[in-house]
Amino acid sequence: TGATVWQSTVVQDPCPTDDCITKSTPALDPSGKYVYCWRVDGTVRKYHVGSGEEVTGNGFPVVMTTDPVYEQGSAPINIFDNKLYMTTSGDNHDDSWYVGHIVCVDLATGETTVWNALCADQRYIAKDESDCPVEDRNGAGIWSRGSVVDGGDGTIYVATGNGLFNANTNPEHYYYGDSVMRLRAGLPANATDVILDSYTPSNYDQMKEKDWDLGSSS
Repeated sequence: TGATVWQSTVVQDPCPTDDCITKSTPALDPSGKYVYCWRVDGTVRKYHVGSGEEVTGNGFPVVMTTDPVYEQGSAPINIFDNKLYMTTSGDNHDDSWYVGHIVCVDLATGETTVWNALCADQRYIAKDESDCPVEDRNGAGIWSRGSVVDGGDGTIYVATGNGLFNANTNPEHYYYGDSVMRLRAGLPANATDVILDSYTPSNYDQMKEKDWDLGSSS
């Protein structure tokens, strides 16, 4: 009939900026029984499709960031191979510190794994500058509307926005700004080769300085 079945709204109050918003979209569970949604408090929640009742446990609600005002989820949630992927970027104005990252949730076990576009050797959600220094608010946000793309062969692809790139000269720190990344699906925490391949344009410094996000599309 077009009538609303249910709705759920979260308000971050008080909000220190005008950026307590999201452009993310929900995703349907493979079973068709649940729907997953990013909320502006920095979590992904699980709801019954028919009633809107929140389902907790087995990892949910999942914390995607500890600073949801400035480290936002603006890309859509994607699900394939029974794993949920969500990414983060900066706020609309790059007003503060942030690090673009992917969070993967195994829907069978609730296990959560992380890959950071900056400080990629750290496999956890960075909390502030002491965890991962960022150059001039260039946090390599992952915000394109396609977000994480299924490679179809046990891999995923993601494109990052403006940020420092030094992986060609400083492999111990792994900063992957303005890059296309081919990663192992599921982002296994014990894998030393989660990064399978990458591409970075030769003018990455110019792209960073001019805010030309390579990751503006997937």
